[in-house]
Order: sequence, then structure tokens, then C-alpha cells
Amino acid sequence: MSNELFNAGLAFRQAIQSRQIPPHQFGALLQDICTDQPGLKPALLDLSARQVFREIMLQEPPTQKILAKDRLLSELRPLYRDEIVAQLTAFIDGALDLKTIDHIASGSQATNERSPHKPRQQAIAGLAPGSFYADNPSRLLLLSVLSFGVYTFLWSYRHWRHYKRVAAMSQSLTALRKNDGSILPFWSALFGGFYIIGAARRIRLRLNELGLNSDEPRPWLVFILYSLIPSLINLLQASESVLTNIVLLAVSIAIVIVAYIQPARLQKLANQALEKESGERPQFRSLNAWDWLFVISGGIFLFFYIIGMLVPPSWLGS
Repeated sequence: MSNELFNAGLAFRQAIQSRQIPPHQFGALLQDICTDQPGLKPALLDLSARQVFREIMLQEPPTQKILAKDRLLSELRPLYRDEIVAQLTAFIDGALDLKTIDHIASGSQATNERSPHKPRQQAIAGLAPGSFYADNPSRLLLLSVLSFGVYTFLWSYRHWRHYKRVAAMSQSLTALRKNDGSILPFWSALFGGFYIIGAARRIRLRLNELGLNSDEPRPWLVFILYSLIPSLINLLQASESVLTNIVLLAVSIAIVIVAYIQPARLQKLANQALEKESGERPQFRSLNAWDWLFVISGGIFLFFYIIGMLVPPSWLGS
């Protein structure tokens, strides 16, 4: 039964990719593929309608599939009997093409013989695959600058939320991450200026665990450049000279760029760790409504800041 459901999931995946079927038609496709599973069909249709399943079918990178699968099963377990959950798991494995990854994680000798040069995607030092949040460093820097730093709150939230998700599925955790299951991502984002020290330490430690022998990043230097240096902007006040104000604005923007290069550098190093773990370059998610909300909100603030810096105070008072 499990092999049949795995093959059904694989056929479902191949049909989506070859025919470019949109998410709202997943249910109809399942009606055609799973005609010999009438007792499981309601649960499969429910699965196809779940947002987590739709998202990972379309855009989750391979290194995060197991994390996404765990989140999905946590939604299904309270609703169905263990037998149904086991059958759904087999289907999900096929739909996400997780058979190879699962064999590697369980130490399958046969898989290792077929792929002798492929690094193990099992947890190294007790961590699950994809131990860091994956993002595009260049895009992160650009959006952080355009939003005057507002976007970094969202990045910090996702970064620490990922740690929490890894902790939820790991069999064992290093001493540094033993309390990750208790992380509150909202507070990590709100106080991201301090939490960036911990993020830098984790990334450096992980790089060294993976044999990359990195002395970077330096946590306290990151903290100074990211959290303290931007306060110098408060010392820059608009004058009556437009030319002077242009220079002051240029200095402000330079300070902002230096500050937000720091999370971009951390993300680049985190991506190096992810590539070492999985043996392939991490794939980056596309921007969604939350990304645009933070960028636009910060962009509005940046616009008024630029106007306030360029216009002489006497002009605004007249």
C-alpha cells in the first residue's frame, strides 16, 4: 500500500510539473490519479487544499522539504487515525520526491552506494537538514536599504522562526540550540539588533562544524556595525544649504548601506553552510505580500526622510 501511494504521489508531482497545473486544480488532479483509493480520497482532497502543501509543491527548496513535511503532518495528525496519517505520509513522500532524502537520513547503505559522492543530508551535530533560513543576500541588502531597515525585521523573524522549526523536528540538539523550541520569533525580530549577535555566533560555529574553518563573522563587530553605527544618523541635521544637505543625505545612505550589509553577509555565510549540508545551492523563495508590505512601509518612511534631509528647515516653516 505504501509503495502504491508513494507512486501515486510521484505521478501527482510529475503531472503538476509537466502540465503546470495551478494549485486550485490539485483536487481535480487527485480525483483522476487516486481512483483506486476511495477510502483515502477525502483525506487526500483535504491535503490538496491545505496552504502548506500547495506552497511546498510549488516553491519549497529541497533542503527545506522535510521541515515543511513535518509542519504539514502536525496539522494532519489531530484529524486522522494513525493508519490514515501513515498513508498520507507515503503519498506526501512521493509528491515531494523525498524517498532519496529519507534513505540518506536513515543511513541507507544502498543509497550511499548509488551516490558515493553526495554529502549526507542527515543532521550534522544533531541538526536537521536546512539548519539555516535560506534567502538571497543581494536581494536582502537591496530591500533593506530601500525600506530604510524595516525589511530586516521580517528577515530576523524568519531567521529565528526557522531555528524553532528545526528544533521541532530534530532528534537531538547541540548545547547552543537546546532551547530553540522555546524561541518566540516576534521578540527575536523586535530586538533583532541584539539577536544578531546570536545569529552570527551560530553561523560561525556551524561553518566550523562543517569543516569550512571560518573566522567570520565576528559577532560583536556585526553588532557594532548593524546596531550602533546607524545611531550616528541622528546626529545629522538638515541645514539651510541644499548642497550641504545633499552631502549629509549621502553620508546617511552610506551609513545605512554599511549597517545592512551585515545581515546580507550573515545570509551569504548561512547559504554556504546550507550548500555544504545538502550538496546543492539553496533555492530562494519568491517575494510575497508580507515582503512587499514591509518594503513599501519602509519605503514611505525613507521618502519622507529624504525630503526632510534635503529641504532647508526654513522652507518647511514658511
